[in-house]
Amino acid sequence: MNNSRLQFSFLCIYMLCAAGIITFADGWWDTTGNEFITTFMQNYKASYGPASFQLMIRASESSAFASVKVYNTDFEVILSLQQYQTMNVQIPASAELSGSSNFNSKTVVITSTQPVSVFSINYKPYTADSSVIFPLQVLGTEYYVFTPLGRYGSPQFAVTNSNHTNNVLITLTGSVTYNGNYYQSGDTISLNLSPFETVQLQSAASLSGTRIQSQYPVAVLSGNNCYTYHTYCDIVFEQLLPVKEWGTESVISSLPGRNFEDTITIIASQTTDIFTNSGDKSNKIVLHEGGILSLSLPPTSFLEINATNGIMVIFTFTGGMLYNIESDPFIMNVIPLEIFSDSYILHTQNNFANFIHIIAKESVKHDILLDDQPLPNDLIWNSISTTEYVWADIPIEGTSTAHTVKNCSACGVYICGAEYGISLGTIALPVKIVNPVENLKASVFKGASVNVTWSSPTKGEVGYYYVQLIGSPSQNAIVTKENAVFTGLMPPNTYTVIVEAVDKYKITKSIPKSTTFFCSIPTNWCLSRPSKKCCPKADTSCRSIDRKCFCDEKCKVYGNCCDDYSMLCKGTP
Repeated sequence: MNNSRLQFSFLCIYMLCAAGIITFADGWWDTTGNEFITTFMQNYKASYGPASFQLMIRASESSAFASVKVYNTDFEVILSLQQYQTMNVQIPASAELSGSSNFNSKTVVITSTQPVSVFSINYKPYTADSSVIFPLQVLGTEYYVFTPLGRYGSPQFAVTNSNHTNNVLITLTGSVTYNGNYYQSGDTISLNLSPFETVQLQSAASLSGTRIQSQYPVAVLSGNNCYTYHTYCDIVFEQLLPVKEWGTESVISSLPGRNFEDTITIIASQTTDIFTNSGDKSNKIVLHEGGILSLSLPPTSFLEINATNGIMVIFTFTGGMLYNIESDPFIMNVIPLEIFSDSYILHTQNNFANFIHIIAKESVKHDILLDDQPLPNDLIWNSISTTEYVWADIPIEGTSTAHTVKNCSACGVYICGAEYGISLGTIALPVKIVNPVENLKASVFKGASVNVTWSSPTKGEVGYYYVQLIGSPSQNAIVTKENAVFTGLMPPNTYTVIVEAVDKYKITKSIPKSTTFFCSIPTNWCLSRPSKKCCPKADTSCRSIDRKCFCDEKCKVYGNCCDDYSMLCKGTP
């Protein structure tokens, strides 16, 4: 603890939601949903304060009503959120967990009528950290814990149950005293958790590699209540992703203005070959179930990681200089290459030195847009020499508005901030790349109309489709379904239809798909007649080429005119 620090002023690293199914079959980490559960782990000493526990709730593409409750208490806040609006909820200090114990009235439950995103800030004077909170559909039944061990503070993790009675097994890698019983490394704690019950376990030893198995999905927060390495102690925590969401490839590079080495930690869930390359040194190591590999990341360096099975990779900022400001530790998930995205959204606030840490392919670095503007020409890019990637750090002003990174053709983006004695870092959340539409077809009907249909492999991620009809006349339409109809075509003519899918946050477009069709003259039009298209007097022989309708003046009396009679013979009514 550094009592000479400035009053805390946090960087809100709230990542606007991005949608998708968070499985590596789809390659996606989802942060939007209608149901969330979380808790606030012990920050330094439970008696220390005052505490400021905050949740930031942000609406997605639709306005929403959201409820924030502390389970089994009278605390509830109802929010009315407009599209893309963010609102803060102050959670009572009494919600803080303390020690190794079970808690039946400290779980925070968030529900909403439309998808929202949730970001958590656990703050006490001079000690704070933050994390994205993942929705219920992302949670899993198998986790491995990461709890850094420093010169001070207690490694800790919390398991939060949802709305089922749930059997949970925790196989420890460090000693724990829980419910009056002493458990050693290798022991298994068997729990039967009630709906929305939370258990927090603390130790004087590292608990990294501890395995959590559950009958139904749970949320897991993990870290240290006041981790100390190079500087003063800070709470560090992240919400962990379950084993099913782990990737096999990662590239990470050092943060700017560092004067100490940081740490990259790799955890495996099964026997896995790990290949690492830092440019001047490559290595292979085999990790077994629950195995841990910690690697140093010196200033101005990088690390490429490949694995034969899914692995969890965590970046630990160990404290010291960050962006030339003395700061305390934080931890953050490392984005696997499998979920590198084309676009990201992030959000900052004032009073911090903020910067974006971006890893992108060298071939596209000049195409990247920050808030729709090209990156500075004098931006320094550093090579990750063993790959096609480069990295850069981009200062960005702290504001209360959203920032976007676009056109990076599958890149990784992190947002970090530093103030004297305080630092925060986390992933920027990707906007899912929208795949091109498939099975594009154009079917002409009634002679001068066309029905355009297609299918979308990422239907749930699409906000709308932009459809263009190129020809004479040209038209366009914005639709939300996989269908568009255009009328008023002028046969004979050739037309081209172009369809682009736009993501729900209006950030990315798919690659356009097109098809060309010929609009021929219908056989039931006056225009199909080989000569004398219109007859000014009554003439029963003045018919279309298929002889199904008439083009003489009397057809209006008998109601049997061809479809184009009014337009062609008498002018548009």
